[in-house]
Amino acid sequence: MAGVGADYEQIMVPAIFGAWAPVLADSVKVVAGERALDVACGTGVVARELLGRVGAKGTVVGCDSNATMLATAREVAPQIDWREGNALDLPFESASFDVVTCQQGYQFFPDRVKAAQEAHRVLVSGGRIAIAVWCSLSENPGQAAIVSAVEEFVGSDAAEIVGSSCGLGEKTQLQEFLSEAGFRGVQSVTETRPARFLSSNDFAIGLLRGGTLARAGVELSDDTMAQIVECVSTSLAEYQINNELVFPMSANLVLAKK
Repeated sequence: MAGVGADYEQIMVPAIFGAWAPVLADSVKVVAGERALDVACGTGVVARELLGRVGAKGTVVGCDSNATMLATAREVAPQIDWREGNALDLPFESASFDVVTCQQGYQFFPDRVKAAQEAHRVLVSGGRIAIAVWCSLSENPGQAAIVSAVEEFVGSDAAEIVGSSCGLGEKTQLQEFLSEAGFRGVQSVTETRPARFLSSNDFAIGLLRGGTLARAGVELSDDTMAQIVECVSTSLAEYQINNELVFPMSANLVLAKK
């Protein structure tokens, strides 16, 4: 593996997203034999979790608009059906799935109501959706430190891109989008899990070279990365424990039924 997808899969998945995949799957109560769709699947950590739950009689599809991320997903788990597609115009027939999940994708969609309507369309009657989005930067010190450092050494535009991961921090916003799209029984819960990196360097590389900034086409020089790492290391010094960087990450999980 090489490139953005590899950095994401090799650094960000074990440090952050791997711990959240079972949380999302648990929340939507996926069972054997169901048909599951993971939207904005990235390199596929949630889809892989779902596959282990639906079993041989179930099906899992991972859908993402980023071909590079999907290439890594196919390399890691070729047995899953990976599809390139837009969350605002899902390439699936209506009533095709029992479950739809989306981990850390809705904050990046330009039309969140449309994305919710598309999820509603592809679900069967009584189908369930589970969405996870990060809480605000004030509740996520690691991301806040990165955003601050990027603003200082790269600029406000780049910082805004990085900070967009926490751009849907109010759970009521996502609840309203789902309700407007026709979902019922909309509810939410806030969960916190630790992120674990070997160092601030790994954290910065994973987030900036395997995250939204890289996918936006912004490349950072080694010198700039070194400045960012030093700044982040200072900001997160209290979370450096026994040669490991461990800090809390909080996300809102929003659940609903069609």
